[in-house]
Amino acid sequence: MSPRTQPPWSIHLGAAEEAVTVYRGLADVKSDRYRPDLAHSLNSLGAYLQEVGRHREALGAAEEAVTIFRGLVDVEPDRYRPDLATSLNNLGACLREVGRYREALGAAEEVVTIYRGLVDVEPDRYRPDLAHSLNNLGACLRTVGRHREALEVTEEAVTIRRGLVDVEPVRYRPDLATSLNGLGACLREVGRYREALEVTEEAVTIRRGLAGVEPDRYRPDLATSLNNLGACLREVGRYREALGAADEAVTIFRGLADTEPDRYRPDLADSLNNLGIYRQEGNDIDGALIARREALAVWRACSEKDPQLCETRYRSELAHLCQQLDLLGRHDEAVGLALDVPDLRIGRNNDA
Repeated sequence: MSPRTQPPWSIHLGAAEEAVTVYRGLADVKSDRYRPDLAHSLNSLGAYLQEVGRHREALGAAEEAVTIFRGLVDVEPDRYRPDLATSLNNLGACLREVGRYREALGAAEEVVTIYRGLVDVEPDRYRPDLAHSLNNLGACLRTVGRHREALEVTEEAVTIRRGLVDVEPVRYRPDLATSLNGLGACLREVGRYREALEVTEEAVTIRRGLAGVEPDRYRPDLATSLNNLGACLREVGRYREALGAADEAVTIFRGLADTEPDRYRPDLADSLNNLGIYRQEGNDIDGALIARREALAVWRACSEKDPQLCETRYRSELAHLCQQLDLLGRHDEAVGLALDVPDLRIGRNNDA
């Protein structure tokens, strides 16, 4: 990707880091005047660090921003409560990325509470923020297994965003697609597969149109929706179409991972796993193993980069692949793979 087409987070990360340094120095001299600016710059830095896959550094920036804004809210609640909500949104996203799901849920619930209060006073101004926070809350609820609550808040987000699209379609259509994508996942998790397919197809249609105009910006979102579409199609028995959606998602994420590996490798690995599942269900055993082996290689690279975050997933996928090979009677291949992790147990009784 040339510098001209690089995503803004790659271009502006250095500027965000510099801004934090400058405002930190100013806040050391005139704390009351420059603390808000420091907090805003930390928010921006955290967002850019998230986008390039540096999740732990992003979390540190987000936590500091929240701490500052909490102090400011204690003094001027009406002025700084919206800023605190924005920071908590960012913090929740960071916590989710590093696997601290219950803490992420707590932050998301607090954000929704703040925006509900703000919407009561200024609905036109804060309704979009409420929808965004409801969407995040739905994602957090899903990660902790509270699927029916996740469905309820995500449906509310979709309702709000449909209303916004009626007024400003160009501005809010991408947000609607995000909520539809989440709604499809929620519906699938409570067994409402045909409804899940319908809203996920709508999300794919919107994102395909957006990617046709701004591919660098919207291709990742399209690939995410295609992954979800594949899962929905599989649930209603449309296996060939599911395979096509998974294939397209892998193609997109493969290109993205070539350019930004830290950010997109986990997405590529998940897409390859889906592709392997669908190939196996179509009796393409060799094709399934190829996809699963590539997914495992990607997870290994992720684990080497961030063992704390990814090693457990790598070991789990390795165990599953070894078990699959063993069940196919390819025990020597399973043993050869398992040598990468000396304490890994393989065999027909492996519960990994």
